[in-house]
Amino acid sequence: MYNNSVDYSDKMNLFMCKRLRANHLFYGILTILAVSILKEIYVLSEIQDLVSDSEESSQNGNQHGLAEIETFENFHHDDEVSARIIGLAANNIIPFIGSKPHQNTMLMVRNQTENGGNADRSNQRNNTNNGAELDQNAANVPATDDAHILHYHKIYPVNCSAIFEGNESVIKSTELMLNQSRDADGMLPVPNTQDVLRWVKNCSRFKQERLYFEHPLSKEEADYPIAYSMVVYNHTAQVERLLRAIYHPQNVYCLHVDKKSSPEYHQAINRLSGCFDNVFVASRHSKVKWGSISALKADLHCMRDLLKHPVQWKYVINLCGKDFPLKTNLELVRQLKAYENHNCIEGYIYQRHENRTKYTRYTHKNKTLPPHNITIYKGDTYIAGTREFINYIINNQIAKDFLHWLRDTYVPDEVFTPSLNRLPFAPGGSTRSSKECNVRYRKWKHNLKFEHRPKCIGINVRDLCIFGVGYLKYLHRTPELFVNKLGYEYDPVAIQCMEEELNRRTLNPKTYTWKKFPVKNYSWQRAARRKKNEAKRRKLIQEAMNNTNASE
Repeated sequence: MYNNSVDYSDKMNLFMCKRLRANHLFYGILTILAVSILKEIYVLSEIQDLVSDSEESSQNGNQHGLAEIETFENFHHDDEVSARIIGLAANNIIPFIGSKPHQNTMLMVRNQTENGGNADRSNQRNNTNNGAELDQNAANVPATDDAHILHYHKIYPVNCSAIFEGNESVIKSTELMLNQSRDADGMLPVPNTQDVLRWVKNCSRFKQERLYFEHPLSKEEADYPIAYSMVVYNHTAQVERLLRAIYHPQNVYCLHVDKKSSPEYHQAINRLSGCFDNVFVASRHSKVKWGSISALKADLHCMRDLLKHPVQWKYVINLCGKDFPLKTNLELVRQLKAYENHNCIEGYIYQRHENRTKYTRYTHKNKTLPPHNITIYKGDTYIAGTREFINYIINNQIAKDFLHWLRDTYVPDEVFTPSLNRLPFAPGGSTRSSKECNVRYRKWKHNLKFEHRPKCIGINVRDLCIFGVGYLKYLHRTPELFVNKLGYEYDPVAIQCMEEELNRRTLNPKTYTWKKFPVKNYSWQRAARRKKNEAKRRKLIQEAMNNTNASE
């Protein structure tokens, strides 16, 4: 009896131990699930609080509330993205995790304030994309009025992901949709200068609704401000769209408005720039004429003003109104860092263009030789120049003499910086003749230099391609920083899709994984690294010799 009770007790103990372990495992799993659910509830409650706060403020001021939801794929919760989310949240742009694992969306809080907005959105919902497949995640977005965008710029119902992937059926259906709305000149209706003037009547509302960033998104970007010189003369709405695409509060922007532009256009650009502390209009204006010194002086006016600005920017990039970024601000910063304090400026000797500086522009008389024995190099107008180089071309007497000599030549803006950059003492310069630079992507109709690039898909205007949606599959993976040209009136979908792609990569930088960016293998970059390594080697040798002498 005793033995039986012992056996029974052992069996019961063994049974209870197994049951206890099973219970621990069960409750452990239950605890993990509970914690994860509570985290989701907390995140959702925080977002709902933010949205409700926005709605309350909207009802008090404007009687309407609006939330814009844009879809982003490949969202990963790692440290870099978490830091990015904090920066986005500081700008009232809150990442929102949907009810399904694959439903990752980005909630952008904004307020609906404009009369007739509901009717405009209703009309846009009734439009179809003529066969284009809508984004799969877009089907998960609630189709309520509060979940639609108050459009400053018309949003077309297209599948940008398929366009970037080169889906021919989607591209053709998109082109067909655009062609059905073109006027006799082949252009599409876009907002005009009066519309922009109306937008900027209330700056705070305009910046909130257009989602201009109010804080840097990362420390890396905050510590590396960029300056922009923008020469504009028409298409006010496209200028605003360009500014919105490149705007970050740590950067600084100068807009040079052509003196020939209408008073209304000047007023619109002045009011637009007046909405921001880091955007201003150039203090001097030129009547810009292509091929003359005025085109060069327009940029120099802005660069001179940028040097006086309190922001200690690292590089200046000059743009025109029909440029558009191909890279996010973070990607731009990393490419500029990869230049290693050197200028990205094309410069090569091209005999075909020697007459541009051999004879005067208007009298066709022989020119004297350039001052200071400067060799003439031809290159692109658009550059990425270090702060030291910009200070050099503005204030150095050699640069001033060269500018004066170029005043009556043809297309001096393609000669001025390329030639000065090749001087041996130019800050950040390179004495090498080189066509290597990735600041701007453009496609000339007849130019062997760009023969390797795909033919124009769009329209050629003065032998330069204005790209359409069919070319985005190439622009998507090019190493260039900006594209020239995108035409708002010709193909607004190309701009819209580039905006969507930049927004996606701004949220998650790791989604841009092209191995050849940032570019680090240009000949002048390699030469700069060799020079830097040689200087380090000599320093180490000198230190070793000093230590040897000291020991003796």
